[in-house]
Amino acid sequence: MGDYPSYKPDGMWPILLIYSLFSFLLDNTQSTGESIYRTSQWMRNLFIYEGFVDYFPIITHRTVQLPASINYITKTKRCLPPWTRALPSKLIRQLKYFGVLKEKERNYLDEIPVGPRYIFACHPHGVISFGITGALCWGGKSEIYETIIEDDEIIEKKENCVGESHTLTSSKSFVSLFSNIPTHLLTLTTQFKLPFYRDYIMALGVGLVTKCGIKSILKRWHSVAIVVGGAHESLLARPGSNRIVLNRRKGFIKIALEECTKIEKDRNNDESFIEKGEWNSEMSDIAIVPVYAFGENNIHNVFNTVEGQKSQNSQISNTMRIFLKFQLTLKKYTGFTIPIVNSRSIFNYDFGLLPYKRRIDVVFGEPIYIYRKFGAKVGDKVTESEVNYYHELYKERLLKLC
Repeated sequence: MGDYPSYKPDGMWPILLIYSLFSFLLDNTQSTGESIYRTSQWMRNLFIYEGFVDYFPIITHRTVQLPASINYITKTKRCLPPWTRALPSKLIRQLKYFGVLKEKERNYLDEIPVGPRYIFACHPHGVISFGITGALCWGGKSEIYETIIEDDEIIEKKENCVGESHTLTSSKSFVSLFSNIPTHLLTLTTQFKLPFYRDYIMALGVGLVTKCGIKSILKRWHSVAIVVGGAHESLLARPGSNRIVLNRRKGFIKIALEECTKIEKDRNNDESFIEKGEWNSEMSDIAIVPVYAFGENNIHNVFNTVEGQKSQNSQISNTMRIFLKFQLTLKKYTGFTIPIVNSRSIFNYDFGLLPYKRRIDVVFGEPIYIYRKFGAKVGDKVTESEVNYYHELYKERLLKLC
């Protein structure tokens, strides 16, 4: 037998080892809210993401103007480079001690809170939530125009339309419609377990959808977007369907109540400010905004295993029951599941996994300002009555979008 060539380790392995140790042992920025400093405007403004929005296309609409959350003021002080914000504090102290990092006079943008923070509650999940992803992850600006909804027909105009009761302000850019509202789309913990991919999604402004992750971002006066229905809702996605999972999803309301700093007050004053798109310091500093992506379920053909198990054909029923059990087990242990999908490919429109080029309209509704109610004070434990009250109010506001 011939001699085998001796193995020589790749020269990149020390870098990969350091990266792995940093990512999985030291870097917890996605849990502490420091991930907001990992957002890269250069990455978010790349032409490929605008192309992604134009592919379907994805159009963002607002029913009312939302008050800005922060203002940016340029200041100068001695500080470390901005990229060091993503490093653990212990590591920063060590690097400063050995002289690797030094403070210098630098210009930086200071964020001054001037309005409420928002929890954007998004529906439906669809297969991969393309609609809200395109709306929030592309950071470029685009033309603003008006869209009229008349007899369930979309009529787009660039002129001012007066007297129409179903007129929406539209753009393909979230940043153009909602200025100075830095918003982070949230995803599962498993997404941050993949090397390099975790850094890629944080560069797009994506955060962690846990209680700790949500609160840490809200405390920095940034807003969050949560796909409320989660993975289970993806099993209900199919063209022409608008079924969502909501009745048991109340965690986002509880978090808003825990973060609010105002007690119950006269809400009539709020309504006048909502119509004008204004805010004052007497109002709550946190609000929930219902968001619905019309057309999200139309971009893939999804075989509904939840309904398939109820088929009268026993053979199909048994097969679907087994696959549904697999989907739910996968969801239980990983947080995501795998719907059975079929759509198009690059060269044909009959079979493949690429989404169809079908329009997605992401509509942002009216904000619901959150107050402590029924005698509860700020800092008290959230009661079930408060959660149920705002959950019912939220469902009413969500239905107004339809």
